[in-house]
Amino acid sequence: MQGAEIEDREQKITELEKQTNEQERKLVRLSSEFVDIRNLFDYKWEDVQKALKPGEAAIEFIYFKSESSKAAVGSRQQQSDTTNVITREERPKQSAGNNEIALASPRNDEGKPPRNDVITYCALLITHGSKKPQTIRLFEENELQAIIGKTSETGYRFINSLYGLNSHALEQLIWQPLESALAGINTVYFAPVGVLNKISFAALSKESGKLLCDEYNLHQVSTTGKLINQEAKTETKLTATVFGGIDYNPDTVKHDPDGEQGWQYLSGTLNEKERIEKQFKTNKIACKSYSGKEAKEERFKELFAENGSHPGILHVSTHGFFYPDPEKLRKQNKDEVGSGDIKFRGSIGFGYWMFVQNKNPMMRSGLVFAGANKVWYEDWGRTNDEGVLTAYEVSNLNMKNTQLVVLSACETGLGDIKGSEGVYGLQRAFKMAGVKYIIMSLWQVADKETEEFMTTFYTKLLKQKDIRKAFNETQAEMRDKYDPYYWSAFVLIE
Repeated sequence: MQGAEIEDREQKITELEKQTNEQERKLVRLSSEFVDIRNLFDYKWEDVQKALKPGEAAIEFIYFKSESSKAAVGSRQQQSDTTNVITREERPKQSAGNNEIALASPRNDEGKPPRNDVITYCALLITHGSKKPQTIRLFEENELQAIIGKTSETGYRFINSLYGLNSHALEQLIWQPLESALAGINTVYFAPVGVLNKISFAALSKESGKLLCDEYNLHQVSTTGKLINQEAKTETKLTATVFGGIDYNPDTVKHDPDGEQGWQYLSGTLNEKERIEKQFKTNKIACKSYSGKEAKEERFKELFAENGSHPGILHVSTHGFFYPDPEKLRKQNKDEVGSGDIKFRGSIGFGYWMFVQNKNPMMRSGLVFAGANKVWYEDWGRTNDEGVLTAYEVSNLNMKNTQLVVLSACETGLGDIKGSEGVYGLQRAFKMAGVKYIIMSLWQVADKETEEFMTTFYTKLLKQKDIRKAFNETQAEMRDKYDPYYWSAFVLIE
């Protein structure tokens, strides 16, 4: 339906979504798994605290709109003594059918209603011994945007200017207000929100010359609710599947070394695939691998079919993409089609309006497989198995038996940021599919250093059998050799 060329397409999609919601309500009544998920909304902060050990803290970042930081939440010291925050339900005006509910709203010094356009970020913080959560004011979103910019710039110099040892602006804005509440803490579980999803926390630099990952054992989670009722580790026979060295051109198009046909062939991904595959087999772990024209989108989906292999580890080394909101681009008078170094010929083809111009952010984010270049030149094509695996398609797979997905590709951690709903993109898709751990990137990654990062990570993982420890040690080893640009792009999300 997303790709249907009919006038009433959006109306039909709305009707189908309504039917889907009705079916999900029935599933809640019939499925114990759905009931367990629904119960997450009933947990309290005390349930998260029970999972914390001495020396551990949990931080849930939040944000909301207000007139100003002082009017909304007071000073930083005041915020450390209260648990009251403004929620979405407390906006000055809400609509309920044809009736509008007017809520009491403060006024500014001139007696005028406040402007509800300042986005303030706070942190809800608890430790093992907390009597109640602390609500700590951090910053306003425009302060963060002033540092990282509103564009998608991810060049070498820019990234190193944000995360280098001589730049402390991000740490002072985001983390320094938390320091006093983290005295005696060595392990921090944290769940970013909004623009914070674009930040590599491990690489934040302190004035002492240390990085944040030098002072804390950092665990990034999609929600601190992940700490509640964690499943006990069960010993299962580990299997793996690796994709890399993919040929993006269809059979009718010869390989173009200059990449003028669309997605360029990545020679480093073939070396990466072969080295990782060898690592698995050396450790007697069953491993399937796909490259060239065999690395098809269908092969990926077949892994998670009802009778599929359901690998415990899935490694995908390919192009990733995220196209920004087309409406926002139009407002900025953008007229060039493409993302990063990818420029497509032929102006308006099937792939252009299907992915680049799609209103659904889960269709504008994905991974590229064999033969994907064909869709950029067709007037019409299929909406599945064309070589472009969208986040929307991933979200409909059953990947609950997959412990780890590694996306060794550019900008796979990006997506549309939808308020408190998080990032709409591959990150959300793989979590919806049931994957426990995801390694993805926040900016374009260098071929050679990425191969080194990944092979180092698997060497440590296969020896230690601990995903988080292997990842943290790999980052530590890489940062002794390289600038932040080369190692801090990758984040591990639970």
